[in-house]
Amino acid sequence: MNGNGTEQGNHVSHIVVAEFDIDAGSTVSHQYPAPVGYEDGQLAELMLPDQAHTRSEDWTIFLLRIPPSSSSSSSPLPTSSKHEKESKLYYVLNLVNTKTIPSARRGAKTMAIALLTPHPFLHIYKPLLLLALSDYFSSPTTTTLQTLYEACNRMDVKGCPRLNARERVLLGSTERKDMFEERFGGGEGVQGQRGARDTHFWQTRVDYRGHSVPMSIPLSTPPEIVGDFSLITFLTTFSQHAPPPGHPHPLTTLLSALMTHRRILFLGHGLPSSTVSSFVLAAIAFASGWGLLRGFVDRAFPYTNLSRVEDVVGKEGDGSSRKGYIAGVTNLVWERHTEWWDLLCNISTGRITVSPGAAPLTPTMSCPPTLAPYIRESGSGGVHDPTDATSTLQELLIMIAAHYGEHAIRLRWRAFLSRFVRMSATYSHIIHHDSSLLELSTPTTRGSGSGLEGSGWVWRDEGSKMRELAAGWRRFEAWRGTESWVKYRTDMEKGRETRPVKGIDLVYQIDRLRVPRSLGAEESAKIYAALHDLTIADGNEDAVRERLTCLLTAFAWQTSEGSAGQPLSPLAMGLFHPYQQVRQMTSNLLLHLEQHEAGRHFVEGLNRFQRLAWMRECGESKRNGMDGDGSRVCEGLDECSVGME
Repeated sequence: MNGNGTEQGNHVSHIVVAEFDIDAGSTVSHQYPAPVGYEDGQLAELMLPDQAHTRSEDWTIFLLRIPPSSSSSSSPLPTSSKHEKESKLYYVLNLVNTKTIPSARRGAKTMAIALLTPHPFLHIYKPLLLLALSDYFSSPTTTTLQTLYEACNRMDVKGCPRLNARERVLLGSTERKDMFEERFGGGEGVQGQRGARDTHFWQTRVDYRGHSVPMSIPLSTPPEIVGDFSLITFLTTFSQHAPPPGHPHPLTTLLSALMTHRRILFLGHGLPSSTVSSFVLAAIAFASGWGLLRGFVDRAFPYTNLSRVEDVVGKEGDGSSRKGYIAGVTNLVWERHTEWWDLLCNISTGRITVSPGAAPLTPTMSCPPTLAPYIRESGSGGVHDPTDATSTLQELLIMIAAHYGEHAIRLRWRAFLSRFVRMSATYSHIIHHDSSLLELSTPTTRGSGSGLEGSGWVWRDEGSKMRELAAGWRRFEAWRGTESWVKYRTDMEKGRETRPVKGIDLVYQIDRLRVPRSLGAEESAKIYAALHDLTIADGNEDAVRERLTCLLTAFAWQTSEGSAGQPLSPLAMGLFHPYQQVRQMTSNLLLHLEQHEAGRHFVEGLNRFQRLAWMRECGESKRNGMDGDGSRVCEGLDECSVGME
């Protein structure tokens, strides 16, 4: 298994075919290479969605948890946490076709073919399913399934670049098509010439019955991102109408419900099940902040139907009711049963409805005494609630109207969620004395990094911090203790053990440089010195490269508003610092980043003014004496300046 979720072993675990019979209803015809281990009747119902016979083609996506040893006699999979730990999650891509066949009863036949894969980028298999289902209509035997199964699992990914989590963040933060191009090498010939490919994808092919089918494997997909969908469509659909009573924006209501793990239903009556599935997948990405948070996929049902009501909602009276779900349906029966859901999102109308029986989305407890003095009698005293996504959502809609693409929208939304999470970490530390979400500062072996305390969010001053925490405390409390909160805390704990830069919150320190506030020369000098110390080799160049990757990751995901195209701007400000030593350290750090395989692309993003300041500082350094490597890079920078003048 490599860092991108691909493996040279089985890309596909099972192939299943289902068909609709007038007498028997929906039935499973074949399963290859063995039974899936899920009740056949329910599996067939999922593969043949409501009104499938009225469309020539439709797609569905659903998720199944399969135990290690499965059999055809298995009952529907339970949803307990114990079972989830013992089973493996599979993503199911399903294609259903209805074809006119004069010899068939009623003149048509409806069949579906599905594949199970452990990879969340299951949409790449669509061309193969189209070919295979066409073949199955002509030759309805297990041989057809076997051919598809073997073709999928012959997909060659041996040359696929192995990117770790931080490198995937860097790749996903940019639209540049040449990031990490050094990792591709010559490839298998299908990667194209250097500079002619998009390094966000690994290009390979699958040979299926004489067809050479191109496959594009995404390399920057973060956790909790499944399949292919449009966040832009999702945002515009549910921004058309007034919000439910007492709520500032319909999508703010939806976000609160998602973050607190409520029962959320997406209804698309009369729409293809593929449309419904795509909205559920977009909701997962929306709630996770494009992979920042986890805990949403495990409770998602991209498409489901009445045969799985108990799986989704839970059985009445036996205490097995689910704490929350995100489900997509097409049957209006779900809408009438308001006891089954807390929030109903009608895709056809764009309206969001809160169930009459739903509990409040935020706690009704009193404000923590520490924050009470900062809240006036009339509310929060006109202070903007930093946890209210309304202004960010309005900004996103303006960006969409200005024809910004999916990438820009996703990054801006992630920045908002990152801000919320870091503010929540500060809130927990102050109110609950819980620092588990913070990157605690500890003494380091690098002198410049010692004493650089702080983690969480950066405010201009103490008063602003307390007023904004007071304005948003209800949403902080609502999120605290949820599944996504617990998983984020777990991720923080694991990160402390594996992160190459320990004892300093790089994002926090960079935000201190970025946020307009009173930061003295001495204080900023300590930050620049600590960042520069990451280049100290200690005889291990690989360690330096990993530390610089970690630093670039901190720059990549901006947590405050700024120019997404110039993530190194806070660092470049060090070129104008009043202390000459800081200017020299900044220049040297930029030189190291320029020699880093990903850092060089970030350095290219410096504007003309910043590059001129850098050249000036390089000239000063050469006059004062510099190591050979730095001198060579500075000379190259001088040559590049010819085209700038």
